[in-house]
Amino acid sequence: VSHADKVKEKLDKDEPHREAWKRLCRSFLKGGL
Repeated sequence: VSHADKVKEKLDKDEPHREAWKRLCRSFLKGGL
């Protein structure tokens, strides 16, 4: 497995987490703090 494949695999694993953060941030901003 090449280094690039390892990085891609890690990013694929992190993607759902990043989407969850984006949703959290959006609802946070909509709430007006």
